[in-house]
Amino acid sequence: MKQIAHTKADSIRGIPLDRSVAFSKLEATTLAFEGCTAPQSWAFSPSLKRVNINVGFNAGDQQALLDRSNAVAKFLQHAGMHAPNLRTLQIRGRMTDALNLTVAGLTQLHALTIQGNCFLQADTLAAIAQFPALESLDVHASQVETSEFEAALLTSPDVACFPALKNLTIRASGELLSAVVAHLPCATLV
Repeated sequence: MKQIAHTKADSIRGIPLDRSVAFSKLEATTLAFEGCTAPQSWAFSPSLKRVNINVGFNAGDQQALLDRSNAVAKFLQHAGMHAPNLRTLQIRGRMTDALNLTVAGLTQLHALTIQGNCFLQADTLAAIAQFPALESLDVHASQVETSEFEAALLTSPDVACFPALKNLTIRASGELLSAVVAHLPCATLV
């Protein structure tokens, strides 16, 4: 099996697996809505290359939304440590502090899409700017304050920003866009 998608967790919760990694050749995982809380053994593989997440934005039960975001953070933290070929991540929806922190640590990514709008934090964007292999970034950063982004970059002044970036799609204020462009290496975008 090369890819799997979970949109509901109830259908598999409680079904025991013989191993902690059921699908050793799994390369792509999609977790959407309630599927974000699927047991890790049903979605993880050390061969994982691509992860697509849709936590959702509005849920009748806000705690359920937060629980999904935190479950995704745990899943991605494990994937970041145990899936060395993880290269592509797409996130849509509510991002908790835990999810922001986890994304900031996924420095091996080559392509990243975040459509979290007001939930993306300035320090997360600053950390992403310093990912050494990131070639493609598609991000909604409308609520990120430029001063907070700049301050977060100052915590690692010797690290290059966007060193490998070739494709950038960003939704942001003009001020933040200017700050991001100011940190791009010359002639980096294609």
